[in-house]
Amino acid sequence: MALSFSFSILVAFVAATFCNNLVVDYVFTYDEAGLLYRLSFALLALCTLIVAMLAVDLNSKWPVSIYHTYSSMICQYLQSLGCSILSKIAYKKLELSTKNVKVTQEKLLLKELRRRKNTEYGREHKFATITNRQQFVEQHPLTEYSHYEDLIKRTARGEVNVMLPDRPKLLGVTSGTTTGHSKAIPVDRAYVGQFFLKGLLPVFNVMKTYFPQSYGLQKSLQFTYSARWRLSEGNIPVGPASNPHSTGIDRLQVNYTTPAAAASITTEPEALYIHLLFGLLDPYVEKLEANFASIVYYAFVSLENNWSDLVTDIRLGRVNPDLNITDETRAELNKLLRPHPCRAMHLALEFERGFVGIARRVWHHALVVVCATSGASATYARALEERYTRGTPLYSPAYAATETLVGLNLWPKEEDPHYVLVPNITFYELIPLEAQDQEQPKTIFAEQAKVGESYELVITNMSGLYRYRFGDIVKVVRFFNECPVIEFLYRKGQLLNVRGEKTSEDSFYQALVHCAYRWHHCKVIDYTCCESVLMDTLQGNTDSSVPYYLVFVELGGAEARKHLNISTEQKHMLDDMLRTTSYVYESYRSKGSIGPMSISIVKPGSFHEFRSLLLTSTQASANQVKVPRVLHQTAYLQFMLDHVVVA
Repeated sequence: MALSFSFSILVAFVAATFCNNLVVDYVFTYDEAGLLYRLSFALLALCTLIVAMLAVDLNSKWPVSIYHTYSSMICQYLQSLGCSILSKIAYKKLELSTKNVKVTQEKLLLKELRRRKNTEYGREHKFATITNRQQFVEQHPLTEYSHYEDLIKRTARGEVNVMLPDRPKLLGVTSGTTTGHSKAIPVDRAYVGQFFLKGLLPVFNVMKTYFPQSYGLQKSLQFTYSARWRLSEGNIPVGPASNPHSTGIDRLQVNYTTPAAAASITTEPEALYIHLLFGLLDPYVEKLEANFASIVYYAFVSLENNWSDLVTDIRLGRVNPDLNITDETRAELNKLLRPHPCRAMHLALEFERGFVGIARRVWHHALVVVCATSGASATYARALEERYTRGTPLYSPAYAATETLVGLNLWPKEEDPHYVLVPNITFYELIPLEAQDQEQPKTIFAEQAKVGESYELVITNMSGLYRYRFGDIVKVVRFFNECPVIEFLYRKGQLLNVRGEKTSEDSFYQALVHCAYRWHHCKVIDYTCCESVLMDTLQGNTDSSVPYYLVFVELGGAEARKHLNISTEQKHMLDDMLRTTSYVYESYRSKGSIGPMSISIVKPGSFHEFRSLLLTSTQASANQVKVPRVLHQTAYLQFMLDHVVVA
């Protein structure tokens, strides 16, 4: 294909030269023609030289995805070329913004306050009188979601100039897996553009730097699912802000293996099957992408369970007739398929060898898996690296929420993901942990943070939330110029705190992993906990017995696939380890204020089923769902109890 493309350029040049001579000689006189001929030929030669240079660059990016036509290949190339140029500028701007964080933050804050000073909210809080960030902090209280609920409802009904000068682009729905109910957050139109310029583009530059071949002419296998959109009373779209349609990423469809026709599939199992089918067909996949590591993990679980059907479809060049999709969608997808018996044979041989390191074996050119690997995704990231993606690095590019873009990971090769705050898109404040239980604690500004300290994050965003406590606890690990680089620790509410002992998610998880390994070398696939008071509520128990924790664990590994029998002594390991690592937990246990933990093993696949329950009981999309580390609903507790195999 490379040689034919270069040859076509040569033919085009000869043909263009001939046409140029013919037109000039026929239309103009000899004298006129002489000058015009030289000018036009010089322009033609320059254009041809540029095209030839692009052709050479194109040839250097081989191999090419099997799905590419000439037009789609050139489209992807031009998109990549444009993003490459813009991303360098965006990265430089990000770097510059971190060199004087105080000035950058104050400039951003005052700009946003001026933009919204004439809204109803802006007039009420006298934004027009605020001249610096200290005055803003003194004049405006810290807020939570309840502060905005009525305003958001009015905005949803179509009222304008309440929180924002114009109608929001959409109302972004949070996953609701932490609190048990979703929230609707206005997403300003300007923020969507800024998210691309100040978030996606710098990440693009990081990818080009650390994985220089990751933006060639191959495609990426992206595991994303169509959201359940609806319209508010005021005809404002309501759905997940992380959906590709929300961020504009869907305009880059030419970069992905899954065809546009699959967007009509709204159920996760069927959409996943199509993602895998078209992804497996292409041996030149360069990246695997998803919002969270859990999505990638369960994609490989599905591949392990359904590879025989997928190989059959690839060999025959069709979509499985038993797949539950509409006839119209099936017909559109079948038009894009043809038999690939050689590819099917190669895949079957690899799958029969087992699934350890399968990603690298079926996609030799895959350079990186791009997905969130911090917080609740950490367990799945470790499971991926140990089994399916062994040998292929994982990169967690951004720390983002429905409310705003929080940070960017500029260091893909580091083992643990760390994120620099983005001072030119969000205004940050930090609450020291010792003050987080206060209603209106004093905050510090970003550049005042101390390395090694942990804080509750407070944001003022571009979409009408001011000094908003959205519940994330972070730790400052270092500075990038003057800007803090943070590590995500946990969400408020994702914390064991039955007596105020505040056992963090991270410390609990590390203890659990260590104990599971001592349980016959098992690995933790996923886990969740609840306080015994939830069990009392479920059972109608009114006894004032000593509270304790219930822990539900799904295990992996050779022994976990057998009838695993964990002794009482082994179950006590987790409790004993927490008593060793946490002085506060030990003090409550030793004086009898907290009882010993109850540990139950759930059957394999339980947490995959639990994700389905979360999807039906919240407004979250499959792209958003995260398993809550602490259960707060009796229905979720009952689900876990129903799936226990070893109590």
